[in-house]
Amino acid sequence: MAETEPSQAAASPIGTTADRPAAANNQTTTAGNGAASNSATATVDPSIDGESPREEALGKVIHWLFFGVIFAIMPILAGMLINVSRGEGVGFWELIGRGELLIVTAGLAAAAAGQILTKKTPSRKLTANLLAFGNIVIACLTSIVFANISSGFQSGDQIDQHAVGIQSLWFFGITFLTAGSSALIVELEGL
Repeated sequence: MAETEPSQAAASPIGTTADRPAAANNQTTTAGNGAASNSATATVDPSIDGESPREEALGKVIHWLFFGVIFAIMPILAGMLINVSRGEGVGFWELIGRGELLIVTAGLAAAAAGQILTKKTPSRKLTANLLAFGNIVIACLTSIVFANISSGFQSGDQIDQHAVGIQSLWFFGITFLTAGSSALIVELEGL
């Protein structure tokens, strides 16, 4: 029996079989021991593992939530734990009232805008563009608000930390929705 080497692939009207994916080649070759193998068996059918494309997209969004959001707010949570372990009674509003959550928000919004703008989303183009625009606006606004708050703290101005905390939570909540929606659209479009 003759072996078919990938480098000696036969030409076809579409090109050589080496130019096509393994599933399109569908060639049978013989290994050195005489056993036949089908090159199409090397491809993996995504439905074999039992996960639908939508479930796969949801899984990727959950990864975004964990690695993008949870790790982004980790320094704030770590600061809270350190203050508690030292016995310092720092309240929630004092914790987020200096604007650090605004930095996280700006980063999440900018990353989401970049992600959705670099992916082709033909079936959801309007939605993708609106989300990208919204995320860019949020990133700019939160950066400006943080710069104002930071400047006020540095110059010794009286800053209402409760108001800053409420603004931070609102911006973060809106960004969580827009950035999460952006991540979902990008993953669904890739199906």
